[in-house]
Amino acid sequence: MPEDNDLWSLEQEIKFLDLRLSQQEQRLGRVEASVIFRFNRRVGGILGSLKKTAGQLLLHSPFHRYYVRLKGPDKAPPPRDPYAEWLAGQQAPLPSLLWHQQEAARWTFQPVVTVLMSTYRPKKEWLERAIASVKAQSYEKWQLSVCDDASEEPWVREYLESQSRADPRIRVAFRESNGGISAAFNTAGQLATGDYVTFLDHDDELDPYALHYLVEACQQGGVDVLYSDEDCLNPSGERCMPGFKPDWSPELLDSRMYFGHLLAATRRLIDEVGWFSSDCDGAQDYDLVLRLVERAHKIVHIRRILYHWRQHPQSTAMDPKSKPYAQEAGRLALARAVSRRRIDATVEDAPLPFAYYLHRSTAHPPVSLVVLTRDARLLSIFLEGRKITRYPAVELVVVEHAHPGGQELSRLLDATDCVRVRYEGPFNFSRMSNLGAQGAGAGLLVFLNDDVTPLRPDWLEVMAAHLERPEIGVVGGRLLYPSGAMQHAGVVLGMGGGAGHPGSGVFSADLMYYLQLPRDVSAVTGACLGIRKDLFQELGGFDESFPVNYNDVDLCLRVREHGYRVLVDPRVELTHLESATRTGGTTFAERQHFRRRWGHLLRQPDPYYPEAFARDTEEVRLANPQVR
Repeated sequence: MPEDNDLWSLEQEIKFLDLRLSQQEQRLGRVEASVIFRFNRRVGGILGSLKKTAGQLLLHSPFHRYYVRLKGPDKAPPPRDPYAEWLAGQQAPLPSLLWHQQEAARWTFQPVVTVLMSTYRPKKEWLERAIASVKAQSYEKWQLSVCDDASEEPWVREYLESQSRADPRIRVAFRESNGGISAAFNTAGQLATGDYVTFLDHDDELDPYALHYLVEACQQGGVDVLYSDEDCLNPSGERCMPGFKPDWSPELLDSRMYFGHLLAATRRLIDEVGWFSSDCDGAQDYDLVLRLVERAHKIVHIRRILYHWRQHPQSTAMDPKSKPYAQEAGRLALARAVSRRRIDATVEDAPLPFAYYLHRSTAHPPVSLVVLTRDARLLSIFLEGRKITRYPAVELVVVEHAHPGGQELSRLLDATDCVRVRYEGPFNFSRMSNLGAQGAGAGLLVFLNDDVTPLRPDWLEVMAAHLERPEIGVVGGRLLYPSGAMQHAGVVLGMGGGAGHPGSGVFSADLMYYLQLPRDVSAVTGACLGIRKDLFQELGGFDESFPVNYNDVDLCLRVREHGYRVLVDPRVELTHLESATRTGGTTFAERQHFRRRWGHLLRQPDPYYPEAFARDTEEVRLANPQVR
């Protein structure tokens, strides 16, 4: 058959191209393995990171205008707003109002959504815009319940009462004395009869399709709590500072109220947990959410920007220091959650505003550090750096990759207190790590590259405390280059056609601030990976068909398949030279093998990496909406 011949010819051509690609990768690998190339790459990486950081500092500094003048108008780069460009690309293909209304009419579940609003001394223009944004919703089965918290201005009552008379869906209440935001929201809640309840500050605005997409997400059934992405309105009313969030991450919520806006929950569940607590004013939404998720069965992240948070000098959107009491209120809310859940931990402030660390206690179970090496110099540095570690029960297992001329390494190991495992053969990270695990005597395993150095004395305590939690399968850390730039803070699936490290090579990523906080991730790097030995053995260890790359990601994905969570915690912080003992990069054959096994996950968005971000680069930036 001609078709069969054509198919056979195409298969032969693909095989030929595979062979040529493999040959070219081998040649490139030999070049990259050369000493001069590796030296230049390391220096270039450091200089590149410094250049990116200097550029960002200059852009946001008062000296930027002088730089523009110095460069001259012809040479200065034109001003660019990536978010405005992204928004334009998003809105162009958005269906019409009529389409949204017709779509909603076909839904079998059409709940009433109550929007709660608390007002106190509002600016009239902003209050009018906030209420107008509710009245403009394409989904019409809504209520607006407003409580004014004893504003002195007479126009507030007059305006709210006129809105209630004009639309029976708007209900209003007025407190005789000022009770604070929680008391006002609770009073507004007494007017609520909707199936779901959501919240709108009196100076913010809803997207016209906010309630449509909220209810659309509820069509799957049994949804208790929902949250969406958001952005800000600058003083000129322009949209800016987008907040793209990961899907449900219990670990991140225990560090920060990352749900933000738009937040919604069933009225039944809010009634059950008891609405707002006035002593947590300033973080009243965080306190409520911590109680909601403890009883919720299904939590959904809507990957759309549905809420616009107005920036002004009195808002934390513009100035986090505008409400200094909010930090203390959030710490109180989290401490109460810790007490309710009977977690043996204390709450500490994290480096970011309104963010926290749970300092969990640990029984200090014995830990085996499994280190692979063939380089006496690197191992000497590792052994010296390990002295910073504060942990009482540590066993060192060194897998020695034997090779001609390795006498110096052998002598160093003879003088080192460690379990020594000898390995001969080509480099195979998986096989060598599995051999090291077999020789380990402790119940907790921590796999480390020999080119890492701890930066915090308590890094191993943090890791052990997580691994004692039965729901946690794997724990990773935050790895930095010697320059201080980030190398690893979790792995994203589908990045670069396989898996990647978001934010690698930069000092900060504004679009993804939570890289600096404990959070759930799809995978972590094998350069610093902790796991219980019994779980490691149950899963068969690292898959030896991945000798160099993807073995760590593959293990983490199997851990998650078995119902365990994978975490990264920035307090597990180490420097990492990366590929100091071998060439970096992946081969076509490795990527092909990884895609065959995990293609069903790679074709989907990574749950912990926003779809709005580009996946063809490790730089955290907005994707081109036309090609993502």
